[in-house]
Amino acid sequence: MFRWLPLFPLNSVLFPGATLPLQIFEPRYKEMLKRCLEEDRRFGVVLIREGVEVGGDAIPFDVGTIARINHLGSPVRGAMPLTVVGEQRFQLLDLDRSKSYLSAHVEVLAEDDGASVDQKVFLAARSAAKRFVSTMLASRGSWSAGLRIPSDPLVLSYFIGILASSAPERSRQRLLEAESASARLVAGAALLEEETERLDDSIMRAGPGPKESRFSAN
Repeated sequence: MFRWLPLFPLNSVLFPGATLPLQIFEPRYKEMLKRCLEEDRRFGVVLIREGVEVGGDAIPFDVGTIARINHLGSPVRGAMPLTVVGEQRFQLLDLDRSKSYLSAHVEVLAEDDGASVDQKVFLAARSAAKRFVSTMLASRGSWSAGLRIPSDPLVLSYFIGILASSAPERSRQRLLEAESASARLVAGAALLEEETERLDDSIMRAGPGPKESRFSAN
């Protein structure tokens, strides 16, 4: 499917299924927001390859995620707070800089249903997600969490990208760009293992804390 999308370049990656709070304060993006609210409440979030997030022109990566506005707050000191939810991925085809904000002709990317994912790949990725969450809780001195690890391979492949919020954004972008759920699970598991090792190192340097973390994920 092809469509035109207003674009919001950011220094972070939005994954399908993720919720992202935003503050809109630049006039050009307020104009973009007005158009989105008049139409289908959607715009594209893209990671900045070159340039800056505020002011000036940004050159985005070619793959981004459609963001649907699901909450719009009242203005605070001139800024519009809103929350968006990531939907489908898209590929940039043609950029349009004729307006005050960036827009593009995009191809909405089809998704595999994850049915072809090898069971070993799925279980390894799910195990990596569980270890990361457990280690993350331990680093914060938490006792438990009700976070459930998805049992759907496609959902899990994006969930891993959301979990790895402390990883470099370009690494997360490579996950977003992966052409299949299987490839994303393999790369995502490797990324979470790196982040788990980093957290383990920080826990060792900090020494024993007053609490012992317990975690059980389903």
